[in-house]
Amino acid sequence: MTLRRKNRLFSKEKMVIFKKGMAEKLKKVVIIHQGALGDLINTLPGIQALRSACDELIAIGNSYFRLLEHCQLVNRFFHPEAVGFYRLFLKEFQPEDSLQKIFADAELALSWLGRSSENYQKNLSKLANRITIFKGSFPPPPGSEHITKILAQPIIQSGIEITDFIPRMSLPDEKSRDFCAKFGRFFALHPGSGSAKKNLPVDIFAELLSALSELYPDRKLILLLGHAEQVPGFELLKKIPKPVLTQAQIINNLDLISLAYLLKSAELYLGMDSGVTHLASALGAKTLTIFGPTDPKLWAPPQKWARALASDYPCAPCSDEKRRNCQELFCWKQINKDKILKKLKSLLETKEPSS
Repeated sequence: MTLRRKNRLFSKEKMVIFKKGMAEKLKKVVIIHQGALGDLINTLPGIQALRSACDELIAIGNSYFRLLEHCQLVNRFFHPEAVGFYRLFLKEFQPEDSLQKIFADAELALSWLGRSSENYQKNLSKLANRITIFKGSFPPPPGSEHITKILAQPIIQSGIEITDFIPRMSLPDEKSRDFCAKFGRFFALHPGSGSAKKNLPVDIFAELLSALSELYPDRKLILLLGHAEQVPGFELLKKIPKPVLTQAQIINNLDLISLAYLLKSAELYLGMDSGVTHLASALGAKTLTIFGPTDPKLWAPPQKWARALASDYPCAPCSDEKRRNCQELFCWKQINKDKILKKLKSLLETKEPSS
C-alpha cells in the first residue's frame, strides 16, 4: 500500500475518532510552517483553533513565530536550522536529540511544507502519532476561495473545527502607548511587498503622500521600509516635496514585534498586498489595501475594518506566472491618487469595531 493511500485511509478512520473525542484536549501538537508573514497571519484562524484544542502547541518555522510566541498563540517555537530539521528530507533518517525532544509525546503534527517529499512524510510519521500535510497548490490561482480557508485545510482535515476565519491577534501589554505618545495621531504607510510588481508606482505614491499631507496636516505620516523597500524607498523620497518630508517620518527595518505595536497604534494603515498589510488588519488597524495584478477576493484582509481598492483592468487579476512575466503592468494605470483618497476617507469615517 502506498504511503498516500495509507494516509488517506488512516485519516478517515482517525478523524471520526478524533471528532468524537473533541471534549478532551490533545496534550501536544506540533505545527511546521515556513511561509511568508502574510501566509502565517492568514493561518491564524487555524492556529487559534489548535491552541484551544491542545495543552501544548509547538511551532517549527522562521522567525515570524517570535511574534506568535510573544502573543502566546504558541507555547514555543524553534528555528529549523537549530534542530536539524533538514534531516526529515533524507532517505536515511536519524533525528537529532533536539528534534526528538520537540516531538516527544506529540499526538499530532501538521505541516505546510513537504507535500512532494515521500521521505519527509515517512520520517515525520515516525515522530508523531498522526500527521496532516498541506496538499493544496500554492500560490492558489485567481478565483480560489479566500486564503484563510485554503491554509486552514490541514487543521480541518485533522478533525479540528474552525468557527471563525477572521485573522485576529492581541498584543499582551500596553507598549503601543509608547508609539501613541511619540507620534500622536499618525497614519502608517507601507509602499512595498514581496514583489515589486505588486507595488503602487512610486510617482502615484508620492502624489498620495502630498495629498495626505494637505488633507490631514495634524497627522504624522509614518513610512515603513524594510530590506526589500530600500531602493524604491530612496526613489520615493526623491519625489516627495520638502514640506511633506517635515510631516513624514521614515522607519527602517523595524523588528517584527515593535512593528506590530506600531501598527496597532496607527489611526489608519495603507499598504499593498503584503504580509505587513495582513498583520496590520489582524491587529485591528483600519486597513486599506491597494491591489494591482493580484486577486483581492483571494488575498484581501477579510476583517470588517479593512477595505480594498483593486484595478479594474481587463486582465487583472492575473496568475502568479503571468504577473512575474508581465512587463507592461497596465493594471496599475487604473489606480490613481483620487481613487485611493476616496477609499481612505470612507474608511476613516467608518464606525466598524476594531476587534
